[in-house]
Amino acid sequence: MTVTDHDAPAVIPATEQLARAVETLREQLTIANGRADRAEQRVGEQQEMIRHLRGLLAEERRRVIEILTGRRVLPWWRRLFR
Repeated sequence: MTVTDHDAPAVIPATEQLARAVETLREQLTIANGRADRAEQRVGEQQEMIRHLRGLLAEERRRVIEILTGRRVLPWWRRLFR
């Protein structure tokens, strides 16, 4: 049995293998960068929501304290003209 060129495995030069590997890594990096960008955007949205909710919580806390203490802070002009 003789080995012909047809039966032999295709030999790919090392530089071509490296070029393919680099291209694959570039594609994977592009995908990873896109995911990271979307994650950063989501984190920013969540931080904004947290700030908003903290503001609402502080306002509600102030209202509850006002109800429980029965005191209401009068504006400066009402205190001045009483």
